[in-house]
Formats: sequence, C-alpha cells, structure tokens
Amino acid sequence: MNRLELASLVDLALGATEVRFPKPDARLFTEHIFPVLPFAPDEVLVVGDTVTDLHFAANIGAKSCWARYGYGDHVSCSRLSPDFAIDTFGELPAVLNQQAAQPAKA
Repeated sequence: MNRLELASLVDLALGATEVRFPKPDARLFTEHIFPVLPFAPDEVLVVGDTVTDLHFAANIGAKSCWARYGYGDHVSCSRLSPDFAIDTFGELPAVLNQQAAQPAKA
C-alpha cells in the first residue's frame, strides 16, 4: 500500500484467515469491520475482482469497484453493474479519491 501510495486512502485491509464470516456474508462487515471502523455502508468502497466481492458490496449497501484485471469472470462481474471498474491497480487511487469526494447519502 505504501509503495503504490494507497496507505493514506485505505482504512482497513483484512485477509480471509482473519475473519469468521467470509464474503459475501454481510456479517463480515457488521462483525469484523464496523466495530473497528464505524462507517456507514454508503461510505464504504469494496474493491474486488470476483462476483463474490461485488455481491458483498451489494449485501452491505456499499459501492463496488470491479478490478477487471483480476481472476473474476468478466461476463458475470459486468452483469452486476459495479459502480466503478478499473483495468489496472494503478487506477485505484483516482477511484478512491472520487469516492471520497462524493457525499454520503443522508
């Protein structure tokens, strides 16, 4: 995150072995993320490359960013109409800045 200058834009990163409820279960957010970072779901951007990631975003009411360069099935992921899509990891800072500039829903 530091090398790509993302550290100041990311509040929490969790690996699969660090959680009890895996994606796309919304309890991942309510049990593992929200207690540490009490953000409303509409203040969250889920970045991922698979249908599971995009479903997780929808399940918690967050915006989604599909990493098209990843391992996910392109047809299935695009059908889920993610809020953002990136073709390289280097595009993520611009999306994060755009997400940060958007006001949260009241």
